[in-house]
Parts: sequence; C-alpha cells; structure tokens
Amino acid sequence: MPPEPRVIVIGPTPPPLHGVSVSTELLLASLGQGVACHLDTRDERPVDTIGRFELENVRLGLKHAAQLIGLLRRNPGADVYLPISQGSGGFLRDSLFIGAATAAGRRVYVHLHGGSFAEFHRTSGPVMRSVIARVLRPVHEAWVLTPSLADAFDGLIPRERVRIVENAVADPGPLVRRAPAAEGFNVLYMANLFPTKGCFELTRALRELGERAAGWQVRFAGSAAPEVEWRLREEAAELSRAGVSVELAGVVSGEAKRDALGWADLFAFPTHYPQEGQPLVLLEAMAAGLPILSTRHAGIPDTVRDDSEGVLVEPHDTEALAGALALLASDADLRARLGRNGRARYEERYTPARLAREVQAVWSAAA
Repeated sequence: MPPEPRVIVIGPTPPPLHGVSVSTELLLASLGQGVACHLDTRDERPVDTIGRFELENVRLGLKHAAQLIGLLRRNPGADVYLPISQGSGGFLRDSLFIGAATAAGRRVYVHLHGGSFAEFHRTSGPVMRSVIARVLRPVHEAWVLTPSLADAFDGLIPRERVRIVENAVADPGPLVRRAPAAEGFNVLYMANLFPTKGCFELTRALRELGERAAGWQVRFAGSAAPEVEWRLREEAAELSRAGVSVELAGVVSGEAKRDALGWADLFAFPTHYPQEGQPLVLLEAMAAGLPILSTRHAGIPDTVRDDSEGVLVEPHDTEALAGALALLASDADLRARLGRNGRARYEERYTPARLAREVQAVWSAAA
C-alpha cells in the first residue's frame, strides 16, 4: 500500500471570521489524521490588519516561520500546505514558509483563496515581481478556486501544476423556515461589512425601489468597522421612512446563523471586493436552499450560475440590482427553483466530504 500522506497545514483559524480562517478550520476537520500537524497563524486583531506591512505583522511572521522550522524537524517527510497571500506584506511572510519548506526538501502546495493574485503581481514593482517569481518557482502545485481563476499564476507556475480545488462549507442541516407571508420579504446579507462587499450597493438599490420595498425586512449580519456601522445606521433610518426595516445583527454563528438562513427569503451579496475568490457565504446560502442575488465578479459566475442558482448583475450596477430585487420579491416560484438548484449544486460540489476526497487523492498520489 502507498504511504499515507502527511502534510503540515499552515493557516489561521477563527477568530476572527473570514474566508481563509473558516476554510482552514474546515480543511483540518475534513482531513483528520491526514494532517501531520497544524501551524495556526491566527491573528485575533480586526480583519482589516491582515496583510498590512507593519511591525506586529512582521513579528508574527518571523514567529510563525520559526515555528514551522521546528515542525519540519519534528515531522520528517511531511509536505506543506499554505493559503497564499495576495499582497506584498502577506506574501513576504509566506515566502519565509515556502523557503523553509523547500530548503527542507518538502513539496509545497499553495492555495489561492482569492481572485487578485495576477493583479497583485502585475502592479508590483520590478523588485517585488522578481521576488514573487523566485519564491513560487519551486512550488509543487498551486490551487485555485474556480476555472475562471486558473490564470492567476500565468508566467509564474506552469498550467500543468495549477489545480482547481474549490471551497466547501458544512451542511447546516434542516432549517426551521418561517411560514410564507402574504406580504413582506426578508433579505439576508451575511459577510464582513466592507464597503467593497456591496453592503452600500444593497442599501442604494433599496432606496431606488422606494415604496416598492415597503414592508421588506433586511438583515445585515457580519463584523463592521465603527465608521461602516455608523453609515449603515444612517441608511437604515432613511430606509425606515420608506417602510423598509433594516437590522444590524453583528457577527452570527452556530444557531444564530442557522436562524438567519431559515428566516431569509433571499440571500443578497452584491460584492465587488477586489480580492474576492469563491465566497463561502454563497456556498452557505446554497447549502441552506436559498435563492441568491450576487454579481458577475471573480469566481462567482463559476459557482452561482445565472438563472440556475441565482440572479447575477454587474458589480456597481445599482439599477440592475434594484430590478433583480423586485423580480425576486415578486416571484416565489422563481425563488423556489433557484433555491432547489442551489441545494442540489451544494450536495454535488461543495460538501466537506468532497473536499476531503479531492485533497487526500492529490496528496496520496504524491506520497
């Protein structure tokens, strides 16, 4: 029998909640004994500190690199898995991990959890571009999230060493659905409340609908910086005059997240976040059987197909977003079809069991 794969998994786990930390936690849970050990790069400061070139991040990077050297010594033969960064500060930290692993003769698998690496490389200065090319040259495989993101490493890693490994999320299980109401419409937005993730595009679309959205309830669930929360509360006060109820629910997890998914008639996520890849929140909405309203951005069209699992509009197109909201609010049969298709697509492609089989097959073949 071939030897069992043994891999050192590098990456953060929650808190705070963000795509990479949640994905790392799920990967560890899915692989179980296939993991030799885990180097937790968690930073419990607010998510807007991630990737900054600052003293505390430098200290953490050096600390974690030293820890990896110790883990490599204690786990001879173990390869290394690393979610790769898309900014200069984070990439320089990752270069320490890749350098230590390759110096020890280990295979390195880098997983890109976003869609802006090519832009990061293109817009970097000549010195940084040279560093990126040199650091990535010995990487055994690079993984991307969807087919449309497969060109992220063009010119840096040959395509035959680039593999598509999509995200996965845990199944929320049966949800308690609210009883259908003759009037009213419940819209759920659930993500970190960055302006580029579309929270204000959603409020602008609701303002454009005006009294056509009267009786609707909109729930924003996620972490928000103080200035974003203040602005959203101002928007909520204005929308309330048109009869739209807006709730800021904060971070939700566990039963609170299940309750939110069961409460919603529609999941809305009009993101244009520059580093977006394959948003986990969309997979969670599909797992919950919710129709989705999102954007043709990053790996989203590969994941949520327009008029199959959701309705997609162009980023920043508030008029189209308002029109899609009105359409979905008025057509319960459409929402039901999109929700059924989303659940079926989740079961086919985005379960933890699929992720575990796929990753274990790759590492077993290498072992």
